[in-house]
Amino acid sequence: MSLDPGLRRRLYLLRLLIVLPVLVAGGFAYWSYNLFPTPSGASGVWGEWRLFTLLLLIGLVAAGAGVVMSLVNRVVRALEDREADLSTSQQQLITADRLASVGMMAASVAHEVNNPLTTIKVLIHTVHEKLPKTDPRRADLDIVLTEIDKIKVLILRLLQFARPREPEFSAVDLNSILSRVVDLIRPQAQAQKLSVRERYTPLSPLRADGPLLGQAILNILLNALDATPAGGTIRVSTDGGSDGLIHATIHNTGDGLAAGLEERVFDPFFTTKAAGTGLGLSIGRMIVDKHAGTIRAVGHGANGTSFEISLPSQPGDTGDAAHPHR
Repeated sequence: MSLDPGLRRRLYLLRLLIVLPVLVAGGFAYWSYNLFPTPSGASGVWGEWRLFTLLLLIGLVAAGAGVVMSLVNRVVRALEDREADLSTSQQQLITADRLASVGMMAASVAHEVNNPLTTIKVLIHTVHEKLPKTDPRRADLDIVLTEIDKIKVLILRLLQFARPREPEFSAVDLNSILSRVVDLIRPQAQAQKLSVRERYTPLSPLRADGPLLGQAILNILLNALDATPAGGTIRVSTDGGSDGLIHATIHNTGDGLAAGLEERVFDPFFTTKAAGTGLGLSIGRMIVDKHAGTIRAVGHGANGTSFEISLPSQPGDTGDAAHPHR
């Protein structure tokens, strides 16, 4: 993060002022040494002692300037770090405000749509049951009922996004949660001719809401299923890092995220899929946030995309790692 140009110019000037005494001391030493030559008859030791004294003066001034310069550089780094933190906090506030607005709108729309949709589904189901089993119109009504169920799933996701429940923390095994969710998506992966590989590192128990974390991981894996071409691979792994955090990575082969999309994929309703809702990853991030963790997407070009989740073993403990987001 770069500093304000005006402040940066003043810091450069301060550095110049620090170097200036060294130059002045060196010039004074050279001038005095030549202006006042060694007196006639004086021993050579006198001249050597005078030169040593002048060089010592220059050395002391240079050492002092070096100490001050080091302090200035530390102040500059601290200012840059502070400005970076302020910029990150400001971006988080903007994102939170935007999510709150979208959540209110989503809740309102979901409520207004869900009630008439339920009535429509009940009436269509009644008509469907009254038709003879051989009536070809039953097949059409089956399609209508299926599409209504899809809409209701979307409404459910809108409500989950708008009013996510608070986590109920307990000791859970992240490896077991990942394994169970992988088992859920494995039949679909096989149908798409994808392989799913798992590599779990033994982990200490994690204090978290197991069902909520499972939902977040399921959303990421479903996204990976959509992004992986036939014959591709999805890799799921965990690691207990030295930073005090527990890490889970979900990687899929294929074309990676384009530059600039690593953060946008978590925006509500943003999607690159024709049939996507753009809510799965947003809900996943929201759940990870409620566990004081972080999640980020990393594009690897032609080598696919990784979603990296970092969680503290205890909520509120962020380990030694920064909390970038996120």
